[in-house]
Amino acid sequence: MPDSVHAAWGLIVCLAIVTVFCFYIANARLNNRLKQTAVSLLIFTVALAAIRIFFPTNIERVEQSTRDLCQSAVDGNWTVFKSFLAPDITIAAGSVNPIFSKPDQVAIAAKYTCDTQHVTTIKIIGMKSTQIADTITTLCKIITIQDSTAGQPVPSTWSLEWRRTGHTWFLVRVTLTDIGGQGTADFPDISRLKTQ
Repeated sequence: MPDSVHAAWGLIVCLAIVTVFCFYIANARLNNRLKQTAVSLLIFTVALAAIRIFFPTNIERVEQSTRDLCQSAVDGNWTVFKSFLAPDITIAAGSVNPIFSKPDQVAIAAKYTCDTQHVTTIKIIGMKSTQIADTITTLCKIITIQDSTAGQPVPSTWSLEWRRTGHTWFLVRVTLTDIGGQGTADFPDISRLKTQ
């Protein structure tokens, strides 16, 4: 999560602690004015938490979409998977630019990889996002578990670029920056899938 999101939740937690402390002191001293202050703090804290939950930031939306994209690949739900992709999406691996450049090609390649490697889990272990205007870039550290590696996890790092169209964020560029700690030299050649 971005630092601003952590800061907002940190403020909410601090307010909750101050509220509990005020209630405790007000009850111990039988101070009604302090009790009223504590009630006001409680209402404010609950309202602030509700705003954070029900009105996510653009970065929170994109990070949730990133998690949903990964889950749709594991579930084999390629309709949902493709719904995240922009019509002009490109996929690159290191300096190979681009490998794929259409949503159908990307979905075919993802399906091929999940099916042939028998991917059972895609777990995001780290995510950092930055926003500039209508573009959010998310750097993801992912671990995949697949039958082809006898259940051994394979780490990889991806850069995902999301662009807002209207009120919706679409994935416009994906770059594999590392796989298995070896860069992208071991990335399998699946470019032949473009024609399928």
